[in-house]
Amino acid sequence: MNVEPFGRDLERPECVHCTAQGDVFVSDWRGGVTRIRADGTQQLIKGERPIKTNGFAILPDRSFLLAHLGEHEGGVWRLTYEGELSPFLEDLPPTNFVHAWNERVYITVSTRLVPRTLARKPGYADGFIVCVDRRGTRVVADGLGYTNECKVDPAGNWLYVNETFGKRMSRFALLPNGDLGARETVAEFGAGTFPDGLDFDAEGGVWITSVFSNRLIRVARDGSDR
Repeated sequence: MNVEPFGRDLERPECVHCTAQGDVFVSDWRGGVTRIRADGTQQLIKGERPIKTNGFAILPDRSFLLAHLGEHEGGVWRLTYEGELSPFLEDLPPTNFVHAWNERVYITVSTRLVPRTLARKPGYADGFIVCVDRRGTRVVADGLGYTNECKVDPAGNWLYVNETFGKRMSRFALLPNGDLGARETVAEFGAGTFPDGLDFDAEGGVWITSVFSNRLIRVARDGSDR
């Protein structure tokens, strides 16, 4: 596999979204999101407040929802393409990821501990997932081993989530009201593998990045990895 650098001068580009128009948007700790055009030119989109964007979602109106991974505070903020910043959901611990799907928003918090590094140990599981929709805001899953990126599968049946220091990828059945069913283990990983980001391919497999070991792993539908 040939790998070539793409983008420059970024600060912690944790999350990546590619568009059909050829633009690539990446999270940027300089305060928002950086747009990388197909011709290589870049544009930093940020508000007045220094948001430490970890995960983010792109909304139909081209605005963004930013998960704020501060040292002591979190929450989700809405950022317009013109740089207007407003709170979407405050009063959360440092927040990892935000996923928008069918008028619902799912948000992951890796741990309630501050600093969050205290939760980077085997067996500790206080991460949770929040759902925001017309019914309001509520915790829909709890007791997870350092909740990281989450996404609804292409068929719209499951919410997949990586539990980084639990060293597993889990999924939850999506219920009609936006709540989640019981947790199911999709794949467990051995020593040195810590699942972080995830995305789906056309064959139903899941591609996972492993932090610390700098690996890219594909998990098939049956849970096997290669």
